[in-house]
Amino acid sequence: MDRLNSYIERINDAVKQVLKDRYIGVYIHGSVAEGTFKWDRSDVDVLVMMSGGLNSSEKISLLQLFKELESEGTEKGLEISILNKEILETADYPLPYEFHYSPYWYESVMSDGWENLNPKLLKDEDLSSHIFNLHQNHIVVEGPPVYEVFPEVSENDFMKSIEYDQYDAAVTSVDTVMNLCRFDYFLNTGRLVSKAEVLKHVLKRSKAYNEFLKVVECLYNHNKRYLPAEYLEEASQFRQDINHKKEI
Repeated sequence: MDRLNSYIERINDAVKQVLKDRYIGVYIHGSVAEGTFKWDRSDVDVLVMMSGGLNSSEKISLLQLFKELESEGTEKGLEISILNKEILETADYPLPYEFHYSPYWYESVMSDGWENLNPKLLKDEDLSSHIFNLHQNHIVVEGPPVYEVFPEVSENDFMKSIEYDQYDAAVTSVDTVMNLCRFDYFLNTGRLVSKAEVLKHVLKRSKAYNEFLKVVECLYNHNKRYLPAEYLEEASQFRQDINHKKEI
């Protein structure tokens, strides 16, 4: 954990270096906060709250700082969003952000450039689920308590957010299947649990997909990120069945 803690502190320092007096706090959600983090397969999910906005040169500085930190991070990388507290307080779904970074996003930014990014497009359907998750499980790296800084997310907005993610995410990913299980479990119980925990629940009551989900569990336990080709058809059917439940 010393390696992870050191990496998170470096992220916090990089953010403070750019935001200065606009810095409010840095907050961790996802697998790190849920206690299921694995260095070889997990990413580090971070939300940053600031007062005010960012200009283009500040965004480029952050982009460079986080890119430089990649060599110190996990194989899957860092996913971080910086949010404007004043705008967020009155925003509707999908929620807006000031800055976002992930390895995939970096490639998009390098080809399009910040200066060509339409501000109207600076919204992220996933943010509602991130903040909902944050209220359930979180680590405050530095800053006020979560409830003082982040708005509550309605169950309806949360459902829209995770439903978007399931349609958007590639079914080839082990994490996509596990998130579908979380989606299904939430539909049935109203409870949000970690990926590792939800597989245990779903395996107890699943019949049609029991063997498939055992394969997914095995892949997860062995830090594998992608499904073998022979399981992709069943994974697609699994997603269709779960999304059908949402529509009923």
